[in-house]
Amino acid sequence: MKLKKFNTIWPKVGGFFAIVIIFIVIFLWKNCSLTNKLSLLYWLNLAVLMLHEFEEYVFPGGFKQFINYKTVFAVEDSSGFEPINDVVVVVINLGVWAIFVFAALISSIAPWLGFAMIIFNVVNIVGHLLVFQKKVKGYNSGAVTAFLMICSNCILLLPLKI
Repeated sequence: MKLKKFNTIWPKVGGFFAIVIIFIVIFLWKNCSLTNKLSLLYWLNLAVLMLHEFEEYVFPGGFKQFINYKTVFAVEDSSGFEPINDVVVVVINLGVWAIFVFAALISSIAPWLGFAMIIFNVVNIVGHLLVFQKKVKGYNSGAVTAFLMICSNCILLLPLKI
């Protein structure tokens, strides 16, 4: 499968799995111990990230073009070089998925890994809601989920870390 085609598929698959994960978390939440709730919150964090990437790359999409041409990281010349290309998109996003899955799987052994999720999400929020606003004010792909979903998820996770 070509990378370009794969790049159109993985965020859609992630969007689907995000919904599945959310329903599973809701179903299991009521009868869980605190340790298991922490694990479920980590899974929920993965779902939120997948929905965020769905917004960036599927609906409404356009994040790769936005970051490459309309932000402080934009390419100024017309050489065709894009700092965020298909390879970078796949490696970063699926790499983060892998880390989030790993953190959820070992949450009872290493609950501190969830703090890395929070830090990642805070960086995401700062990027979408502050840094990307310097050049183009207003909406950018990923801003809605960065604000509504990732913020609320971080608020849920923080009390369990302290």
